[in-house]
Amino acid sequence: MQRGGGSYGSAKAALHAWAFNLAGELGGDGVTVNVVVPGYVQDTQFFGDRMTPQRYRALVQQTMLGRAGRPCDVAAAVHYLASEDASWVTGQVLGVNGGAMLGR
Repeated sequence: MQRGGGSYGSAKAALHAWAFNLAGELGGDGVTVNVVVPGYVQDTQFFGDRMTPQRYRALVQQTMLGRAGRPCDVAAAVHYLASEDASWVTGQVLGVNGGAMLGR
């Protein structure tokens, strides 16, 4: 298992930098730009047929909350960022991952 995520981690890092740059470019026009970074979310097809019971347990054990994420967890974060309540939030990376820490 790759600890840094390999090309997946590199692509995510590039997305973060791009969003931060966009936030700077568009902020003067009142546009906010943020990145939502979900951890493991069950009931999705992200892992396809590669999800095993062992992998599931490992992903859940990496969280501080001791459970897998749900689609509604991610949706709530996106809803917040799209709301007026988040009008002062820009250029941020929001981890929605139950406090998951790689290798915890």
